[in-house]
Amino acid sequence: MLVPTMADTEGLVNALKRLLKGAGMTYADVAVHLSVSESTVKRWFADRNFSLQRVDAICELLGVEWHDVIQQSQRDSVLIAELSQEQEQALVEDVRLLLVGYLLLQRWSADQILARYDVGEHELTQLLARLDRLRIIELQPGNRVRTLVAPNFRWRDGGPLEHLFETRVRDTFFDSEFNAPGEIEQFLYGMLSDEAIEHINTKIRQLAEDYVSASQRDRMVPLSRRHGTSMVVAFRRWGFPAFDALKRADGVKE
Repeated sequence: MLVPTMADTEGLVNALKRLLKGAGMTYADVAVHLSVSESTVKRWFADRNFSLQRVDAICELLGVEWHDVIQQSQRDSVLIAELSQEQEQALVEDVRLLLVGYLLLQRWSADQILARYDVGEHELTQLLARLDRLRIIELQPGNRVRTLVAPNFRWRDGGPLEHLFETRVRDTFFDSEFNAPGEIEQFLYGMLSDEAIEHINTKIRQLAEDYVSASQRDRMVPLSRRHGTSMVVAFRRWGFPAFDALKRADGVKE
């Protein structure tokens, strides 16, 4: 029999956990079925160390097929694209909660957060529990987490995160000469046709996708080789007001 393979081992393990939980089964049940100790099963799940034979045996215990596990994994992999008003409000009201949520989306571990930031272990556990209740993460044993939100999730129009950016972040970001290594600022101007405007918008959307893709790829790079970055791209039909004030009242003469 051909057995489907799955590149995302973490997704496979999480799918098995959910199927076991849904069936009311525990690691002890798996241990009995596979004739191993419960501690061995716990280690398999913690280390994500599964042979195809082990997965087959767990599927047999659950009474499911491989495609059921794959479908569960695919359902789990659907990430939240936009937070609710309640979720955004909770984040902006607590800067520590916002910080931890941001770091988790960047694949930081609990140990890395504790080592880098002035957050105590007990406080971090409480923050993780709050993020779990908000359904931003799924908290797992040992303070391991599974993020439920897409790293490039959209801000709500006029919502708390957008308001935070407008009132507290934007001016701080632009308070720079943009002349340090890796920094760049360009202000361009010109008169464009509707077709050219749409072309530029398409390029900007592609640039944003490239930035998100690079951020996701680099989540596996050691922290010592990564740097906090932000990118703001804005484009609109606009003219310098001082120039607009000099326009003829009767319009353009070709």
